[in-house]
Amino acid sequence: MEILLENSEEQFYDLLNKIETGIIQSCDGFLVREPKLPILKHYFTYAYTDEYNNHWFFITMSSIGSVKLMNQDELYELAIKHSFTVEKIIPFNGNEYQKEEAIQRGLNCIGRPYSWVFRNCENLMNYIQTGKSKSVQTRNIAGGVAVAGGLMMASKNKAVRNTGAAVGIFGLFVLLFDFFSENKF
Repeated sequence: MEILLENSEEQFYDLLNKIETGIIQSCDGFLVREPKLPILKHYFTYAYTDEYNNHWFFITMSSIGSVKLMNQDELYELAIKHSFTVEKIIPFNGNEYQKEEAIQRGLNCIGRPYSWVFRNCENLMNYIQTGKSKSVQTRNIAGGVAVAGGLMMASKNKAVRNTGAAVGIFGLFVLLFDFFSENKF
C-alpha cells in the first residue's frame, strides 16, 4: 500500500487515520525513509491502541539506542525531526492468537540495544511479525561488503589485499551469522 502525501506531518496524520479506520492493524509494520539519506530504510511496527485511544509503536534506531515502545506523540516528534516519508505498509499475517504472541515478542524486546548488524529496525519488525529476526537490508550490505573485499584482494598492493581480506571476511561473517542465527532478536 503506497502512501503518497507531501510531507511528514500529512503522512503521520494519514497513518493515524488508517489505524483508526482499521486499515492498519496491530502488528502491521511500515517502511519509512529519510529524504536526507533515502538509501536508508527504517521499519516501525504498530503495536496497539490503549484504553485512552493512544496508539503505540515498537521502534528502534541507532539514534534511539534501544527498542522502545513509543506513543503517537513521541513518534510524531521522531517523524518530524527526521522528515520521514512513509513508503509502504507491511501487513501482519496471522490470527488473533498469533497477534497476541507477536505483541508479546515486541514487549519482550523493549530495552534491548540497537545494533546495525543483528538488532536493527528491520530485524525487530520481522521478529515481531514472524518470530524470525532477519534483515534483507543487512544481508544486502554484508554481501556488498564481502564482494568489495574480494575485489580488493585482486589488487597488486599488499596492504589493499590484506584490507580486502579482512573486509571480505567480515562481510561473510555477517552473512553467515544472519543465515544461521537462532532467529532471536
